[in-house]
Amino acid sequence: MSKNSYSETMIAKQYDATESHTLPEDVTDEPRNDEEMHLKNIKHDPALIRTYLKVSDDYGELLGDKDLEAEVIECCKQYMTVKPRGIKEPEAVLQQLIDLSNRYVRRVNNAEKISIGISAKYRIREGMLFNIQKMIVKKVLKLKWSEWFNENYEKSLLRSVQDYMRLAKIPGAIKYAVFGKEQLLEILRQIGKPEGDDPIGEFLANKGIEYDPETEVDVAELKIRTDIAITREKLDTEGLEEVADNKVEALVRDGIHLSRAHLKNIKLVKETNGDLAGYVDKIIATGGKPEPVLTAEIKAERFKKIVDRFLDQTNTALEDDHYLTEVNAETIRRIKDKIWLLEQKLSSLAN
Repeated sequence: MSKNSYSETMIAKQYDATESHTLPEDVTDEPRNDEEMHLKNIKHDPALIRTYLKVSDDYGELLGDKDLEAEVIECCKQYMTVKPRGIKEPEAVLQQLIDLSNRYVRRVNNAEKISIGISAKYRIREGMLFNIQKMIVKKVLKLKWSEWFNENYEKSLLRSVQDYMRLAKIPGAIKYAVFGKEQLLEILRQIGKPEGDDPIGEFLANKGIEYDPETEVDVAELKIRTDIAITREKLDTEGLEEVADNKVEALVRDGIHLSRAHLKNIKLVKETNGDLAGYVDKIIATGGKPEPVLTAEIKAERFKKIVDRFLDQTNTALEDDHYLTEVNAETIRRIKDKIWLLEQKLSSLAN
């Protein structure tokens, strides 16, 4: 590939189908450095080529700090291949890496949030376009929207497009694109039926979140506070007001989004008079993957399944003398003892 960065014009060049195996001018198959791929495997796809060149030609532009990107690249080159014994002052090197990592992480996080926000803005505009089309198709042409859509676009796009259309219908939604598509959709779920001229703004205000699109804000903290409000709303809607606010904040700051399964389990803990705080702590400690809550009904169902499997195996053993001779007689005796205990226990409970 060329030694210079490719221009916007070159990257945006439209390819004719007959030129599907050609590259833009001054671009060759060979990579310029170890971080780039050989283009022979993707040169047949003009769209992928354009995307790849935008990625490979970024030297910190998206980050907003080309000098920092160059510093990180140089640091990685210096230490990635060095052997442990080659590091003469490890504590000084670690301090340098800590400082560089902190600066880089902040920049990368900010760049990612900006990218998510801009993408959401584009998606909302996309939804506006499709809402206009739907209006014409249904109200003017009197056709079925989904059928018309599938005839004119890829069928697989409809589900995503419907999300963008929902967002585009919310008054003022584009002002809040900084939150990203997924968080906006979650806010919309909590709002229910949007009312007024600024339903998203009213939702944020009701949750004590101040957001002015004209004022520079800490986007990361703003999104966290919004996620906390959304999670609190989810719990309250399920009748789980007892989950303390500090537990809700801990969940969000640990990057855990409560799923339907989480909410179901938390409700089961409450209904069985279990330790709500302890169970939420378990969700946090396991990164969102705690053991399911075992109610008496669930345990009974599991017991039944285990017994059914045991009976199937027992029938197999009864029909296979060789198999049966391999079964330990002591195991049979232990089963008999447990069955006797179960019978006694059930009898006493019945009385």
